[in-house]
Amino acid sequence: MHPSVAFLPGDDKDINSAETPSTLYNTLDFQMTTYTSYVLPLLPPNATKNWRALANPWSYNDPEFTEDLDKLKPECYPRLQGNEELMENYGDAISRGMIIAMVILDRSKHMMFGEPFEFGEEVESAARGLMGA
Repeated sequence: MHPSVAFLPGDDKDINSAETPSTLYNTLDFQMTTYTSYVLPLLPPNATKNWRALANPWSYNDPEFTEDLDKLKPECYPRLQGNEELMENYGDAISRGMIIAMVILDRSKHMMFGEPFEFGEEVESAARGLMGA
């Protein structure tokens, strides 16, 4: 999690939108909506419960969390061919990912999500990787 994110007092899961820079908060919100509404429907229903890389970031702290990669074999994934709704989700997820990367990399786009914000080299490097640059 970005060091500028502020959590609600006594809570390490809910982001305090009033204390987190608006561009960072809105970008995170857009990213989480993309993940939960556009990416997760493309995965097997149990994907986030069986693979740490797809899990909610706070699951990393759960000592009971165990990976079960057998439940993520290719045959568990829905087929995109012939499924127009999933194909639309796939295209939307790609487009939303590009928007996130553009907002991070182009300060003139920050106004879409708030005020100018310095995301830092690590985040910008990941965004450049997403853009293929």
